[in-house]
Amino acid sequence: WQRSLLANPISENTLVLAPRQAGKSTAAAALAMKTSCEQPGALIVLLSPSLRTSCCLLHKILEQMADRADLTLVSRMRLALTNGSEIAVLNPLHAAHVLAIDLLIVDDAADVADEEYHRVLRPVQRSNGLQIALSSAGGKSGWFYKE
Repeated sequence: WQRSLLANPISENTLVLAPRQAGKSTAAAALAMKTSCEQPGALIVLLSPSLRTSCCLLHKILEQMADRADLTLVSRMRLALTNGSEIAVLNPLHAAHVLAIDLLIVDDAADVADEEYHRVLRPVQRSNGLQIALSSAGGKSGWFYKE
């Protein structure tokens, strides 16, 4: 499923439900890397149930892109490429200040609170951006279950 995810363009709203330790975060990191390289000026935002989890995903992306000379670690929450693309961890409370998100990656999506998800989704919708949500099975409630 990881190859298919990277080989085919994702639709406007892609949900991935896979068991624990199936490579969801690794696939998400590879998708962020691919998008940032192929779409100059793209803003890729990472959202997880906790800031720590989002930063771990950003670190995984950094590991995959470590050999690239055009990559800069701007802060522990942001990577930048010389083509103008950025990969960033966004605190949902600051989502109102973001005008456009080209790709939203929601890791451990079943555990992300509805309010946080919808707050970050607005800039994605404003820019006709894409989103992918990856998760293991969670409870029968919340936005991921309803989608």
